[in-house]
Amino acid sequence: MWRRVNTRAGAIFARSRLEREMDAEMRFHVEAYAEDLVRGGMGQAEALRRARIEFGGVETTRKAQAP
Repeated sequence: MWRRVNTRAGAIFARSRLEREMDAEMRFHVEAYAEDLVRGGMGQAEALRRARIEFGGVETTRKAQAP
């Protein structure tokens, strides 16, 4: 019984860590793209908005990546 509880707890923590890592990676890509747009002459707020739109949102992308 304890082995089963331990296995499930480990799976929950691993999933949580994976989700945090995916969120961080998506934020990195959105911010990097926004920086490219700013270097191209776009304002910071508009560049960030455009990057989020083009990436389809972090939640949408995360759901597409999930097994």
